[in-house]
Amino acid sequence: DGKLATDFGSAATLYFNGVSQSAASITSIRPDYRNATGTKTSYRNFGNFTAFGPSYMNIGGGIGNGTEPLSASLDEFTFWTKAITGSDVTEIYNGGTPCDITASALYADSASSMWDWIRFEDSPDNNKMTLNHANPGTFNSSTNCLIGFNNNEFTPMALSTTPLGMGPDTSVPAGCSPQFIRFDEIKTYATQSTYDNLFLHHQIIRMSKQYSWLTSSLVSDNGICGFYNPSFTRRISSSAGINY
Repeated sequence: DGKLATDFGSAATLYFNGVSQSAASITSIRPDYRNATGTKTSYRNFGNFTAFGPSYMNIGGGIGNGTEPLSASLDEFTFWTKAITGSDVTEIYNGGTPCDITASALYADSASSMWDWIRFEDSPDNNKMTLNHANPGTFNSSTNCLIGFNNNEFTPMALSTTPLGMGPDTSVPAGCSPQFIRFDEIKTYATQSTYDNLFLHHQIIRMSKQYSWLTSSLVSDNGICGFYNPSFTRRISSSAGINY
């Protein structure tokens, strides 16, 4: 929940490796923060590239052409438009084995507050990283790009005339198991007769010789014309007469 210009009512919080970083309280606009109308022409000495204040965001390095270059190994970033708690950070950092953010309790409760999730790799979601080490200084979705989960786009860039110093990590942690959130149960109600006859759409049989496919499976019918439902009456004729 950081603020632009001179509104320092609340400050953004930065966590590295699950730990909140110390911050300095200032009373004036920092020179490396662009205000809402500021621009920076010939950014990184690329004459055709201008950084605009309201859309400028830089991961590593200052606003100056060669200031504060970053030397680090990064697995992923998440950016939130709401203040998150230390327990939220502990969950998604997970001791250095980051969770799938979309499987976290934080995301389940505050999905709309996640500005983006930058993974610095190609993944089944929208994340993508393609690097052109010739350092053209231009965004190209096929050859030179960094794209986040929410489709925010960044241009991989180094100082003009120098090679791009970025590279993908070949040993990315697998991450943690997704958190169980819920399961959905669907109940179906029949509004007409449904017969349970080995998935054949016939009426439920009332005797063992009603269908030929069942009759052929009988070992013996004991001389009786089928096995009757108990509610039926069986008649036997003999020399002693007719019995029921």
